[in-house]
Amino acid sequence: MTRLDVVADGGRDEDAPRTADPLAPDSEPEDLLGEMLRAGVLTDGDDGDLYLTDEFEAAWTDEMETLRALDHAALIEATAQTVPFEATGERAYGGIRVEGEEGVAWLRPANAIADVAAVRAMDGLGVPAVVQAPAASPLRLFTPECPVCGADLVSRRSTDGYKDGAESNRRVLGCVDCGAEVHELSSPVDGDAATEQDA
Repeated sequence: MTRLDVVADGGRDEDAPRTADPLAPDSEPEDLLGEMLRAGVLTDGDDGDLYLTDEFEAAWTDEMETLRALDHAALIEATAQTVPFEATGERAYGGIRVEGEEGVAWLRPANAIADVAAVRAMDGLGVPAVVQAPAASPLRLFTPECPVCGADLVSRRSTDGYKDGAESNRRVLGCVDCGAEVHELSSPVDGDAATEQDA
């Protein structure tokens, strides 16, 4: 059963940028790469890059469509059921916080939809359960569409938590329509560079 109370701020500036946690706190992306290739989630492209397989991309997209139709309480419940430990969930800092004796994670709604959908899609493909949740967060880099509204995602400067004309040097995979930020990219935006639309 999820708890829907909003936790106290505890002195945190709720307007400050906050990075979403992995769905599984002990995720090690490098260790999961081989498993995702073997399981048919990722494939090597002719250009040497990695891509989602058509089968997994279709399943992931379908699951995200199902999850974005849920109300917030149901999404919290789905997220708490998906983390690899017994947990309860609640609203916190504009997102979802799940906590249990074995771990705690905070996710933006966009991340929760993407990660839970990825786990469900992996389960449908027979990916071993032990790697499903750890693999979900690294897979955010490959998210095929905005988890929140279904629009396109692009590489751009973050706008989260910045006001009064201040600009962020954080580079993210973000939605062109609703502004959701799905994944923080490793290379920062140059301070003099324009917003990118090159994903």
